[in-house]
Amino acid sequence: MTAKNELQFPYGAVYFRKSTPPQEDWERDYMRAAKDGYNLFRHWLIWSAVETAPGVYDWSDYDRQFELAEKYGIQIVLAEITVSVPAWAAARYPELLQEAGRGNILYPQMAGNSAVGGFPTGFCLDKPAARAMAGAFLEAAARRYGGHPMLYGYDIHNECYQRTDTCFCEDTVREYRNWLRRKYKTVDAVNKNWHVYSLTDFDEIYPPVKPGFFPDSVDWLQFRHDRLYENIQWKIDRIRSADRSAKITAHGMSDCFAYYSEQASDHWAAAKKADIYGLTWVPCRKGNEPWRNFAAFDLLRSASGDTPFWHTEAQGGPLWMQPQLKGRAASDGRVPEKEDIRLWNLILMACGGRGILYTRFRPLLDGPLFGAFAPYDMDGGRTERSEMASKIAVWANRPEQKDLWRAHPACGDIHILFVPECETASFLLSQSGEEHMYPAALYGAYEGFYSQGIQADFVHIDDIEKAHILYFPFPLALSEEHAKRLAAWVKEGGTLIAESCPGFFTEYMHANAVQPVPELEALFGVRQRNAQFMPDLAVNVRFDLLGEEVRGGGFIQTYELKGAGELARYGDAVIAARNRCGEGTAVLVGAAISLGGEDNHTFYGRLLKYLGVSLPIRVSDHVIQARLHLDGTRRVLWVVNPGREEKKVCISLRDGGLPGRIYWAGGRILSADKNEIEVSVGGRDAVVLELQ
Repeated sequence: MTAKNELQFPYGAVYFRKSTPPQEDWERDYMRAAKDGYNLFRHWLIWSAVETAPGVYDWSDYDRQFELAEKYGIQIVLAEITVSVPAWAAARYPELLQEAGRGNILYPQMAGNSAVGGFPTGFCLDKPAARAMAGAFLEAAARRYGGHPMLYGYDIHNECYQRTDTCFCEDTVREYRNWLRRKYKTVDAVNKNWHVYSLTDFDEIYPPVKPGFFPDSVDWLQFRHDRLYENIQWKIDRIRSADRSAKITAHGMSDCFAYYSEQASDHWAAAKKADIYGLTWVPCRKGNEPWRNFAAFDLLRSASGDTPFWHTEAQGGPLWMQPQLKGRAASDGRVPEKEDIRLWNLILMACGGRGILYTRFRPLLDGPLFGAFAPYDMDGGRTERSEMASKIAVWANRPEQKDLWRAHPACGDIHILFVPECETASFLLSQSGEEHMYPAALYGAYEGFYSQGIQADFVHIDDIEKAHILYFPFPLALSEEHAKRLAAWVKEGGTLIAESCPGFFTEYMHANAVQPVPELEALFGVRQRNAQFMPDLAVNVRFDLLGEEVRGGGFIQTYELKGAGELARYGDAVIAARNRCGEGTAVLVGAAISLGGEDNHTFYGRLLKYLGVSLPIRVSDHVIQARLHLDGTRRVLWVVNPGREEKKVCISLRDGGLPGRIYWAGGRILSADKNEIEVSVGGRDAVVLELQ
């Protein structure tokens, strides 16, 4: 069978990891997958399992995968796993291994996700000899399989992150010093910015083994981020040097907000490297609350920009005996039912995802992740979960669904602002024992909007021209450039709602003596009266805002008005204000409402009403989530019920519309007129219809 490299809706799983599945089952599994509607397998191309001796590559198992792929019409993504070093290479060249701290060499060992050895970090790619060896492997693979009709593409650098404790070898330190040279030009400039007074040469600089709330740590974290994505680009270039037409896929970790600084996890940067981007998201590890599942894919869509995205590693089965699971109910993603598979698939699609790959086709048989994540059984047999996956795979690839996938989600009603230096500040503060509050603030704001039936997208500070209204949680640190960018955006007509202490610190964690800085004082029309950094007590702060009581969180800041109008008071001081700035509006609230929990959920609905926002879709029951997809003048309405029981709901359409074609009938339409549709949606199901 000849593939065209384009799939209507890619649907499949990770299949081959060398040690699993057993060879005698391969053809039966391919046949079963093809019958069940799968059209894509992702195979781990593990360096340690292929280059069995210097320059000797054993491709036989992968050749067989391509033979079966061609026979059964299943295309292949080759996932390069160069972090798994051949045993002979590690033994002969231990100086190429990564170092955790100074001199602590990370020798290869087994890993839970593939029991073939050579993990967890691989060679340090800052070493020329390591680059030469890993690059030779990547080029050899691309020469062998490039141009094969069943090759869909290559997946680069699994989960796009850098381990927290690596690398501190001399080669990485040399690269870090060169990075500093390019940035600062002179060592005196480093002395000035770092508040160090005795550096005489860049070669006297060493990175901090334990990061702290200081400018040298900021630079070290930024270097690690930049170097990771340079190395990812290097891998892409090596593959494309041998296969110029290579399609590149990549995927990130489940939560880049929590690991942006610590592990250089950056969806925005990674998506720019790929032709298709995705993420690992398994509710068993993160929690199965509906808002979390929506947030994962709304973030993925927001960060992917114009790059198509899919679910690279989806959960299809249970997870056993892992530390994240203790004390949680089986229904909290631990033991998924067929209805969970359906719901998770439909949420990804409603958020705009255009492909699904399970973390496993069938479970691993070795290591601590035995039995985990797969829709199929341990022996590759079908289950109720796999039958549900098959139903969706077949449906998604029917010709009559083709126009459904051409429609994409409308822009959100509001954008939650992500600023890298805010995450860095929160992470570095957490190294002294505080909670890493920034991820909680971003997701707290998202959950609040979600609870009120409001679609909130995320936006990077570099992309704010996409937004009309910004909600800025936990704005603790701001560079001068970003402060000016925000002010200019508001002056041009934007609406900004910021929480307490905006720009309290610079991007180098230096506290500004006057709060806020002049640029932000002009923006918000206030000056700080008092600030309290006691997050354990801030949750006890309550005040009336927009007609109801709200609960504080994070840090508390009160103000003197310098042109703004008062919105709320706490005791005898102003705690919230609104200011007109140019053509736009800036609202400042002196508490982290996003960290105040469920008590503040209704605030987010009141906020949009206060701002005069007219929602394109309003749902009578906010358990139900409705999303509008657009394709030119065509409109498609997704109505998703994450609850376990059937629900009736009225959907009001600002721009009108009557039900047309039904794409997915997980419920029924009860009544309709030009501006309202009443629909009943089954538990953990959806109704997808075209609006006329």
